Amino acid sequence: MKHLAWILVIVPFVAACEEGKTPPAPVPPAPPPKPWEGTAIKPPAGEPEHVTVQHILVAFGDAVGVLERQKQKQMLTVTRSRDEAKQLAEKIFDLARTGVTLDELKATHSSDDSGEGTYGLANHGVQPQGKESPRNGMVAAFGDVGFKLGVGEVGLAEYDPVKSTYGWHIIKRVK
Repeated sequence: MKHLAWILVIVPFVAACEEGKTPPAPVPPAPPPKPWEGTAIKPPAGEPEHVTVQHILVAFGDAVGVLERQKQKQMLTVTRSRDEAKQLAEKIFDLARTGVTLDELKATHSSDDSGEGTYGLANHGVQPQGKESPRNGMVAAFGDVGFKLGVGEVGLAEYDPVKSTYGWHIIKRVK
């Protein structure tokens, strides 16, 4: 597609030069659409356009995302093993489902995420508002879990080397 756009720019230019005329100014190809523009991508049926989620990350030392951040010098020092992380994530998830708030759990079990832990997300095909991130701007598991939850519900995004590269996320939909 990129090549076709440049052919459409170059052919009139060359033709004008051969006829001794001043060639038209080349028109650069249009920039690609933003992830929320266009009609090709729409929120999956039954999912809201916007959500706000709170989360706790339970990472482990050999997680793909942790290793990548270390390579980029964005240090995330995590020494627990994958098995330890899974057990801790399941414990926190069970406590969250019994009504202990994620703020309390984060204070008790400290999150491995240096961010604030609460994020607004705009679903596929929806323009982000304010400080929201597009759904595909976060790890896939965030959206896969967060957009399926009702307000007040808690879900668990399991570690996955593609969809949840840092470890386990305990996610609560707050809006």
